Amino acid sequence: MFIFSIFSIITIFLSKKYLNNFIKTNDTKTNIDNYIGQQVKVLKKLDNNNYRIKIYSEEWNAISNSDLKKDDIAIIIKKEGNHLIIKEAHNNE
Repeated sequence: MFIFSIFSIITIFLSKKYLNNFIKTNDTKTNIDNYIGQQVKVLKKLDNNNYRIKIYSEEWNAISNSDLKKDDIAIIIKKEGNHLIIKEAHNNE
């Protein structure tokens, strides 16, 4: 019984490092996270505070509290679902 207990404890400690690789789920980053802080061009205003923007060669839906117009430059603040949150870029940024 004593040998079984010691063997079980050793097995738990050795397998913990291996199992931690499968348990991590919230640390997944995507390429979209690299867009945060980038300047983008506003292609058009859709409705209310929704915009269509272009970053690199991709078009995205974006939301902003700023009143932006076509061809304005904005900065991506964060990603929320399948939308990017943007704010107006000032001349000194």
